[in-house]
Amino acid sequence: YPVVLSIEEHCDVKQQKMMAQVFKDVFQDKLLMEPLEPEAEQLPSPTQLKGKIIIKHKKLNIDETFIKKDLRKGDKQGELSIWDPIDE
Repeated sequence: YPVVLSIEEHCDVKQQKMMAQVFKDVFQDKLLMEPLEPEAEQLPSPTQLKGKIIIKHKKLNIDETFIKKDLRKGDKQGELSIWDPIDE
């Protein structure tokens, strides 16, 4: 079954990019970075995700206001969600 890592960090974008690279280097092909089946009608089953690592993290919007804010104080900028074609 998959391992889900829920990451809560209070770093700037540069540090987040460094963290992402470390995750990629350490977990390599086990890290789920793209949908298993981009055109799938439903989300993958736990069996299909067996042996994969999924990182759950809040997605941040990068725009001019982002650069001016210090997000380490907990300002919420966006959410990470899973695309589900059934919702369309």
